[in-house]
Amino acid sequence: MNKITIGRDCSCNIIIDDPEGRVSRKHATLHVVGGKMILEDHSKNGTLINGKCTNSDSVEIKSGDEILLGTTVRLEWNEIIASIAAKSGNNIAKNGIMGGLMLNGMFNFFDGI
Repeated sequence: MNKITIGRDCSCNIIIDDPEGRVSRKHATLHVVGGKMILEDHSKNGTLINGKCTNSDSVEIKSGDEILLGTTVRLEWNEIIASIAAKSGNNIAKNGIMGGLMLNGMFNFFDGI
């Protein structure tokens, strides 16, 4: 299964510029399981989803969720979708993702990474 990595490290798919260092080098990963987008937190400083700490658990995320990495860096849903689209070389609109997440299109993105 393909994953999208998030963090400060230059090898991550979504690279976070965080001079304060609250975002870990390899902070979290995203993947699709059972038709749901899952965020796995691997960090020391935590991730908040809609104000709740993930406690290093795997958490389902959806369009409109507020995602804070290291409790200070906001990750926007559109940034996630744009990063996936850029890595796959696909056009977001052609794959059914516009203004939110349609998971059938998302599987195509993960397959292409």
